[in-house]
Amino acid sequence: MELNERYPLPTYEGAAIYRNGVFQFNISRIMEATLEGTIPAKEELVEVSTWFQYQQRGRVNEEHLSNVNVS
Repeated sequence: MELNERYPLPTYEGAAIYRNGVFQFNISRIMEATLEGTIPAKEELVEVSTWFQYQQRGRVNEEHLSNVNVS
């Protein structure tokens, strides 16, 4: 992995940010760059019902639910 000096890009107020652990994906800037053509992207048709069958999903540990702080 190499550092790209152009990133991270500054965010705009109200930007859509997806936080995933230590990574933060600026969805608004990704969409801008994709539409401008600066990030190459290809369009793909995805059959959601088929895709969903093969994705790993976590299971809820119901015994732990009483210990969860939801405040």
